[in-house]
Amino acid sequence: MRFRLRLLFVLLVAAPLATLAALGVWAARNERARGDSDVRAAMTRQLETVAATVDGAMSELERALLADTEAIPTADADAVRAYRRARPHLARLLVLDAKGRLRFPPAADGGPVSDDERRLIDETRDLWEHGALANPASDEGRSAGHGWLPAAGSDGIGLMFWRNRPDGRRVAVLVPSAAVLELLVARLPATRAAAGIAAGTTTAGDDRLALHDPAGKLAYQWGAFQPAPRARPVVTLALAPPLAGWRLAHMGPAPVPGSATFGIVAGLCALGAAIAATALWLYRENTRELRLASQRVSFVNQVSHELKTPLTNIRMYAELLEQHVAADDAAGRKRLDIVVTESQRLSRLINNILTFSRQDKGLVRLHATPAVVDDIVADVIAQFAPGFAARGVTVNFARGAPARVRVDADALAQMLGNILGNVEKYAPGGQVAIATTAAPPLTTITVADSGPGIAAADAERIFQPFVRLGGAAHEGVPGTGIGLPIARDLARLHGGDLRLLAPGTGAGAGLPGARFQLTLRTEPVT
Repeated sequence: MRFRLRLLFVLLVAAPLATLAALGVWAARNERARGDSDVRAAMTRQLETVAATVDGAMSELERALLADTEAIPTADADAVRAYRRARPHLARLLVLDAKGRLRFPPAADGGPVSDDERRLIDETRDLWEHGALANPASDEGRSAGHGWLPAAGSDGIGLMFWRNRPDGRRVAVLVPSAAVLELLVARLPATRAAAGIAAGTTTAGDDRLALHDPAGKLAYQWGAFQPAPRARPVVTLALAPPLAGWRLAHMGPAPVPGSATFGIVAGLCALGAAIAATALWLYRENTRELRLASQRVSFVNQVSHELKTPLTNIRMYAELLEQHVAADDAAGRKRLDIVVTESQRLSRLINNILTFSRQDKGLVRLHATPAVVDDIVADVIAQFAPGFAARGVTVNFARGAPARVRVDADALAQMLGNILGNVEKYAPGGQVAIATTAAPPLTTITVADSGPGIAAADAERIFQPFVRLGGAAHEGVPGTGIGLPIARDLARLHGGDLRLLAPGTGAGAGLPGARFQLTLRTEPVT
């Protein structure tokens, strides 16, 4: 019976709809081609207008920095600090002498420096120690006596403004990536979502524009149009220096067909709908569960994608706010830590849902780039630090993979996040031991905790989707049961594996809980 229904469905729907679709495409192609060029040109002009606003904001920042650095008393460190405190733009200030040697902060001369000044020295060392800041590459910048350089910091790729002084010294100010983004967001339109508008639809005059940072990540977006999941930009525009690497993207709406095409397509769709309705009426009972499951998956995916934008903004502003909370405001910092920690937890959950959905469709792809495994592990541990501190979990990290290798950093962070997320939930008040070892072309990461452990009989069940173990230790603990399956699948895409070790083996052998061993194929970077 099921075979006959499927055959009937193919005969009544698939063949006629394929013919109707071909006719519709042929009818709409010419008109869509004529309008597409005009639409793209209009989108480009819109992006150019936004780019002009961004250029204006950067010009104002440059003028403010030129004014603030005009009369810095560069000869005395205490005088520089006093001058800097009165001018917020100069929070991260460097002073170099005529030979390009660092004079402020005065670490090279043995002078006292604060923790903030020491971090500034470490973040900018490559610029002033290896000549990039001492000899700016821009001829235009040298002739003007000032200019900009890219500066990689702990929060991403920021900017370094520099200027020459009449006394031969060079003054430089680091503008972090977060501060650059805050400056641009203040000039760009406010984020707004179109309530009740489905993905891929729009109303008259509504667009969706986005700003991407030099790493290609979404930094900010605005407009009521809701693009379809994983939609590609219609038009992109690279920003001019000093924001080279940043780009604007126009996400839509897509060109609207003309009235004649609409009539043809509407007629064809009506005929196709009649045919489809007849076939679906025959096939309905046998596909009800499939339709319901598909609707649930689609709903979860859409909600997850919708949550990513506000969650990104929450995390960005929480991290920006941390920079303005006084060091002695323990209560304020504790509350901010909770906001950041919970937003990171929600981000991991959303990423797991989206990754699981892409795995089910065979769409997961790795993007290996040069990176240091130890640094990635350290970054993930830092993300969990507030949550571990709140749960009383002590971390012991033994570094053993300091070389640069080719690895998908985001995938590795997701794998470790899923493993450490279980430690946070099931091993409160205990310890977790993390160790990395490198034996090219393989890198091994071992994670052991002092939690209740996992029985040998469940060593493979825990890697099956939606499987959650019973018992008192797991009762009342929230979870989806997809974290470890996702981690193993990503590890195998990396040419490695994730497995549960026997008790008493691997790093942290003295701990009584679970021990996971993650192996990855990581080719050395030559």
